[in-house]
Amino acid sequence: MFSKKITGPSSVNTKALPARKSVPSIFSGDVVISGDIYSDGEINIDGKIEGNIKSRRVILGPSGSVKGNVTADFVSVSGRFEGKIIASKVFLASTARVIGEITHESLEIEMGAYLEGVCHRTTEPMPAGQDESEYMITDLTDREVVVEFAENQNK
Repeated sequence: MFSKKITGPSSVNTKALPARKSVPSIFSGDVVISGDIYSDGEINIDGKIEGNIKSRRVILGPSGSVKGNVTADFVSVSGRFEGKIIASKVFLASTARVIGEITHESLEIEMGAYLEGVCHRTTEPMPAGQDESEYMITDLTDREVVVEFAENQNK
């Protein structure tokens, strides 16, 4: 009586649908992943990840653990991290335990956070969603890392 029959996917106008903000991807405490993770949104980690992560925002919870490299606009660490972080903004909570390298524009460390490694502040803006192929990390010494932004090869 009040229903309308829809015949096939072409009858739905997807252009008229409003764009939705994506929901964060959540890896709970019982999740163990071995491999790389890519996301255009936010990733919340309370489980164990062994691999590289590329996302807009990465939130490592107090029970979370990451061993690998993280590239993001914003990274918040409350758990255990081992590897390299390349991000515009990095926050280390008092419960954080970080071993590795951090390249950042802005770094905030709460009292009580454990950091063993090297931090490098860059004045070069790190564009949102920067593809890993667009920059290169060059180890100059055991105490210094330089982030170089490569020219776009398609120009």
